[in-house]
Amino acid sequence: MIEPALDELLKGMERYSREHDGVYAIPCDEGVFLNMLVRLQRPRRIIELGTSSGYSTIWLAAAARAVGARVDTVEYDEAKVELAEANFDRAGLSDLIAIHHSDAESFLESLENPVDFVFVDTEKKDYLNHFKLVFPKVASGGLVAADNAVDLADDMRDFLDYVKNLPAVQSVTVNIGNGLELTYKH
Repeated sequence: MIEPALDELLKGMERYSREHDGVYAIPCDEGVFLNMLVRLQRPRRIIELGTSSGYSTIWLAAAARAVGARVDTVEYDEAKVELAEANFDRAGLSDLIAIHHSDAESFLESLENPVDFVFVDTEKKDYLNHFKLVFPKVASGGLVAADNAVDLADDMRDFLDYVKNLPAVQSVTVNIGNGLELTYKH
């Protein structure tokens, strides 16, 4: 699924994340799972909230390339934007990724086009607000995947309770990597 050169880059990014405090990467199995979800769902537009070094973005963009989609990713930290841009160039995926140096709220408030797939990996206390801003813009049949639904569930309890009780959706916690909350819009 991932070509050898890209696999080597991702492994290097995993090491970098472990060695540098504040630079985050989802676990590899979660990246593989997100890549598979995109390939199965075949979205046109993917939104990622929280880029960090771009590790998860690369997993998403590799799948986007296979299905003819694009990824918009949002990061407020200037140093992380620069790091991610360099990683996107090294991955050969820059043409599929638009990185927005912004806070998630401003980006989501200005977002006009419907989206099909959203990956949320920001501050856990902000998940509910980010979800409420993006979900009206998610197309029918769209999916929102939220990271840390198992390992940091207590920090995002308001979000988890909200999506589990929201009408016209199906939401399930998947125990892979840090845990993903998958919310499907009917």
